[in-house]
Amino acid sequence: MAEDQVQYWIYPTEEGMDALSTLAWVWELVDDLVNKYIWHLNIFNLSIQNDKDGWHLEGKVDYGESVEDEWMVISLLVHITKKLNNLCARVVDTDGEILLIEAANTLPRWAGEPDIADGRVFLYGGQVHLLAPCKTPGDISPFPHGRPNPSSAARYIATYPHLTQAGQPVQKAIIDRIGGLPKDVSSNLHTTTVVIPDILAALLHNNHQAVSDIVHALRDQDHLDMRKTRSMPRIKQTKTGSYALTFPRCLYALLSSINVRPHRSCKWSIDEKDRGQVLGFKLSLGLEIILSRYRPPHQTNSEDEGCSAEFAKFSVSS
Repeated sequence: MAEDQVQYWIYPTEEGMDALSTLAWVWELVDDLVNKYIWHLNIFNLSIQNDKDGWHLEGKVDYGESVEDEWMVISLLVHITKKLNNLCARVVDTDGEILLIEAANTLPRWAGEPDIADGRVFLYGGQVHLLAPCKTPGDISPFPHGRPNPSSAARYIATYPHLTQAGQPVQKAIIDRIGGLPKDVSSNLHTTTVVIPDILAALLHNNHQAVSDIVHALRDQDHLDMRKTRSMPRIKQTKTGSYALTFPRCLYALLSSINVRPHRSCKWSIDEKDRGQVLGFKLSLGLEIILSRYRPPHQTNSEDEGCSAEFAKFSVSS
């Protein structure tokens, strides 16, 4: 698993469930929540995966510096399993069983040992469920040791939820961390005034996720980007206005930390003491960088494929 990544799976708990229909039900439930949230890097996603045990839904999100994105993912899984009682979910991150890490002070002893707890933590009915291993040879369990088969574990939890539901302290630790997510994201937002061209304002109004693409393009610019964009040939300082723009706090901090100023060859002029103008120029330059990377398909060579793919993704989202 990549650094700063959360991976998740959703398993059917009943025989005969159709994968495509289930995926449609899940998206109907979360689509509005997913699209209203401004993701730091990757948007919440799901795909159908087939294996020897049947099928399941799977996804992963790179959350970068924004740990809040990881908890948005977890809150969506809690929401999904609470509303759809024939689904059971698992979620892990780079460090392992994130739910156990968060509830570390409230766990049964076995769950505090990563080698034993691996693969034994699920979400069902909006609650945390733990599959305890056998403590003594006399104990009876369908999953006495090792890593349980997740499809079998999901069906077992749905059949005997009273045997697997974690204690109230564990549930409270997770609920407290989730807070108002996934419906209330206000605590993660910061609104400020920026001075930007009307064309950029229209883009951000129609697609608030575009601000993430723009900020990351600015942060990741290289010498070629700087050379191609220093005169700002596409995004000009004309028809500008002051607009209230909402950022996730982590993205706003990232944008604020980037030090760029207009090159002498461009016709942009800003008051560096005016935060709205400074932030507006940064966003305008970020969009300029994305546009400069575009290559029409008939002009694309192997070295440019990544640039064209990035622009295509940006264009679709906008």
